[in-house]
Order: sequence, then structure tokens, then C-alpha cells
Amino acid sequence: MPVQGQKHSVKCRCILPQFRQRKDPVFHEFVVFSEIHDEIFVESFSQCNNCGIVHRIYDFCKSEIISSKENMKTLPRISDIEISLPIDVSSVLKSSNADLATYQEINFIINNRICGKKILLEKEIVDGYVVGKFISLLENDRFRIEPFSYQNEIKK
Repeated sequence: MPVQGQKHSVKCRCILPQFRQRKDPVFHEFVVFSEIHDEIFVESFSQCNNCGIVHRIYDFCKSEIISSKENMKTLPRISDIEISLPIDVSSVLKSSNADLATYQEINFIINNRICGKKILLEKEIVDGYVVGKFISLLENDRFRIEPFSYQNEIKK
């Protein structure tokens, strides 16, 4: 496989407010999208969605903080990716309140014409059921939104 892409999380040094009083702090993790070309991980930069510090992503779930940069104007933003997406896809992502990693993933799938891969748009837990929807690229450059639901707990 020459080109692949995957969402994964990286850990930051910041702590969300709800965890600050804990004796054993829980460091914030955020989701990023990374690519592999010819089995080589493509390094990238991403900004923590909590504290804004910049990370160099050098492998799956691995990053290092770039201490000399608090903010980089050259990092990709949703608005940068949105202009290259079909308007229908862009509006679905916007209405689902999708994060940057999801925009990057959908853009990667379109650019590499990867049909059938399901991308999670939304998920909720309702009365013991997980309910949500996926989006996937079809062969004719169209997209499909697929709802799903399954029982989250065993009922007696």
C-alpha cells in the first residue's frame, strides 16, 4: 500500500480544568490525522486544541512539543481544507461540528479516491444504545451518510 492515512491521539502536557485537582493528573489528549507514504510515517505539526501549544507528530500516538512555538499560522485550519471539499460534504461536516482531523481525513479520502471507508461523523449514547452516523465516499464521487445504532449494554 503506497498511501494510507489514520486518525490517532497524541498526549499534551496540559491538563483539562476538571482534572486539575486530582493527585494523579490526567494529561489532555487530542486527535490528529497522519499519513503514511510507502510505509514511511509522514511527520507533521499540530496544535493542541486545549492549550494551543504546537506538537511535532513523528509517529502514531507520539509527539514532541515544540517549545519555541506557541502558535503557527502555517498549520492547516478547517477553513483551508473546506475550500477544496465538495459543498455538500463541507456542509455535513460543519453541521456535525467535525474537528480538524476529520476534515483532514475526508480530504485525504477524496484526494486518494478511497471508496467505502467509513468516517465517524457523530455518536451519542441514548438509553443504553449507541446511535450515530458515518460518511463514506462511493465509486461515482458521491457520498453516503449511514446511520447506525447498537445496544451498548446487556439488558436482562
